Amino acid sequence: MSFNNRFEPPTINELDEESTCTYDKYCEGEFNCEPCKYNKGDDNMNEYVRKALFVDVTIQNEFGPLDWVDQTLDQEGDIYTGHYHISFMGPRIDTEAGETCMSAGFRGREDGFFAKMHRIKNMLINCGMTADLVKFYADNECPYSEATIHMHLDGGEL
Repeated sequence: MSFNNRFEPPTINELDEESTCTYDKYCEGEFNCEPCKYNKGDDNMNEYVRKALFVDVTIQNEFGPLDWVDQTLDQEGDIYTGHYHISFMGPRIDTEAGETCMSAGFRGREDGFFAKMHRIKNMLINCGMTADLVKFYADNECPYSEATIHMHLDGGEL
């Protein structure tokens, strides 16, 4: 099953065919932990956790490879709220090649990165989610660009 050119998250069965739970490495006894409630197919797996995994797989299949910096699914106590945040790292300034944050080559790569992030945001909106994009441009203080997409997995308020 291929997710190319699709603009909806895969079904649970499609996800099971294509990928494994991102938490599996913690649940295989490698760290002597108890069985993980996020293990693929577990009935205790929260619906928002599943949707977040679907979003991750869809983004990676449609727009990858990407450098993921952080993924956060907000909780209030033990209950997930549906607010999900993903941060991506963009291009780095190649200081060894003499690039600066104002170099045309770097700015072109940065513009391409932010255009891709904008397409991801629009895909999420087309899937019925609420999403916004926050851009962090590289400068003399930080040698790389970053983008964070805030979303509500059910389309509620951000």
